[in-house]
Amino acid sequence: MNSVLVEQMSTSNQVVTAWLAAKSTHSQSAKTQCASRDAITSFRATLQNAGMDLSSDLRAGAPGCTSMGQPGDQPQALATLNQHLTIFSSFYRYVRSRELLMVDNPIDGVTCRRVHPYDNKRTRSR
Repeated sequence: MNSVLVEQMSTSNQVVTAWLAAKSTHSQSAKTQCASRDAITSFRATLQNAGMDLSSDLRAGAPGCTSMGQPGDQPQALATLNQHLTIFSSFYRYVRSRELLMVDNPIDGVTCRRVHPYDNKRTRSR
């Protein structure tokens, strides 16, 4: 692993810890905290597999931004993908507003897709 990536990972660890602490203070929801931690951890793993980290320039596209998972993972529900996009955007807005990482928000310009709650669901008959 090259020294630049190691330095980026160390900085990213500190920034993720600060962001999660701020989120827990703001929302005080264990479910939100867990979803945020799990999503950012998975996203970082995907980036690191491509030799990048959260502080990398992702303007050309981030691996995993469409699938939000590791290669070979099952596709995720549309609502889960939308939730992850919201979480990642929250992270990048946080780091930019506090000048912790000087990177653009790679989620800017990405539109969450509409979720149809009853698609592919069986309706119970009475």
